[in-house]
Amino acid sequence: MSRSRRARRCLPRAVARACMSLAILLAAAAIGRSQDHSSPPAEAGPDFASLLGMIGVSDDDLADLAAIEADIDSRQAALIGRILYRLEQLDLDQLDVQASRSGGEHAERPGETGDFPAGALVGYRGTAISAEKLSLPSGADPKPATLYRCRIDMAAGGPLVVFSADVPKAWLTADRAAEMSEPVALRGVLLRSASDAASEPAVVLTNRFQWFPNKGVPAGTLWLASRGFDAALLDDVRQGRPLAKPDESREAAAFYRMLDELAAASPKELTHLACEAVAEAAANWASRAKSAGREADRLADRLKTSSGEDREALQRRAAALRREQSMAANVAERAEHGLSSVWPMFLEPEESAGQFFVIEGVARRAVRILADQPLAGLTHYYELDVFPPDSQNLPVVCCVARLPRGFPTGDVIREPVQVAGVFFKRWAYARRPGADSTSDRRLPARLAPPLVLAAEPVWLPRAAPGDAGRGLWAGAMLLVAIGVSGLLFARRARRDRLARRQRARYDAPLDDLARLP
Repeated sequence: MSRSRRARRCLPRAVARACMSLAILLAAAAIGRSQDHSSPPAEAGPDFASLLGMIGVSDDDLADLAAIEADIDSRQAALIGRILYRLEQLDLDQLDVQASRSGGEHAERPGETGDFPAGALVGYRGTAISAEKLSLPSGADPKPATLYRCRIDMAAGGPLVVFSADVPKAWLTADRAAEMSEPVALRGVLLRSASDAASEPAVVLTNRFQWFPNKGVPAGTLWLASRGFDAALLDDVRQGRPLAKPDESREAAAFYRMLDELAAASPKELTHLACEAVAEAAANWASRAKSAGREADRLADRLKTSSGEDREALQRRAAALRREQSMAANVAERAEHGLSSVWPMFLEPEESAGQFFVIEGVARRAVRILADQPLAGLTHYYELDVFPPDSQNLPVVCCVARLPRGFPTGDVIREPVQVAGVFFKRWAYARRPGADSTSDRRLPARLAPPLVLAAEPVWLPRAAPGDAGRGLWAGAMLLVAIGVSGLLFARRARRDRLARRQRARYDAPLDDLARLP
């Protein structure tokens, strides 16, 4: 076949391939525009309202849901379940509803709300002042597992009623529910606009709230929330388990967003905050130790007269009190060096989550990890296995956004570091075989070490080889000097003894002279 004929036959294929490539690029561009986080809700609203119409949810249905006060029938529960399912598919967490990093103000965002029709997607910010759990009928399919009716005070505009499938766990505690004042952000579907009934507030249905607490949470969580971190994500963190995959829960989102916020902070600021937490922790544990000591004294008296199951229960409680006192002693000992004890992270992970910690130890491993959920400023991070003096040869895994310049990486390193960050969870993972030849071979096959997130470790100096050699020679010379001094002292002592004997010969009484040789 001639070259020109082959060229003519290949031309249509080339044109077809080019057209296909162009179609793919246009489709990708369309998808990108549809997922553009900067587009206002007013553009997305009518589209979602049309989607609701396609699944059989009418404006009358939305008005019916907006009128719910307490009792929900099976039909309403099924409608709510269908709408929430569609909202979950949109992945509203990826939309730009996080608070700005400007001092933790969570006012309503201008342009996000307005006179939208029922069925539109809208976004609000405000303060949650109440959350009531509603009872759901049995038999509805689909239906949410839970549903809460919340009231929101907005900085601009009137009150807002929100039906949510979930609320932060902290809201359900009696102390917090008594005087709720929780800064929140949300994005959901508008069931009723405030303009539809002048005397009634607007009503919104959503999957969840974004929560920015300003009190009543650990210091690390409080600092993160002030910078726009959604503290409600921490409800999905599971202690003592492997890190959840992005499609399993929001734990992965909590991990990456927390690490991204820490990466934007300076290591000096984090170290300062962590050192303040060291002093506070020492004071808290000292108070706990005193209370534990008083209770232990009372238990000792009861143990003298107890028996059977009651005695076993008292013994278990006494053992817990002794452990608490030991932990307090360890916290106090590390605090004297300006450092955190790792014992609370190991033994009380639930209570320690979200707290600042500052630890020092030897990093025996440092590897680069690509992010599963890359953010704008975080495409990768580094994982360090740090062994502090009080960890009993167990690692503390530190995930940091970056390493100091020149810091070595690999599975077998030995570098002294200081890490100031926030405790995330106890992370269960299978022990890496052969990854660290210096680690204790008696460790279990599956570990659950603490996981701390930080911006950057501080690379601590260590003695240079020349300094170590000079120190060795100095020590040897000191030993020689001590030995020579000992010999000289022994010789002098022997001379003194001989002199005293000779003197005794001449100072003896006269009647003893005959006995002398």
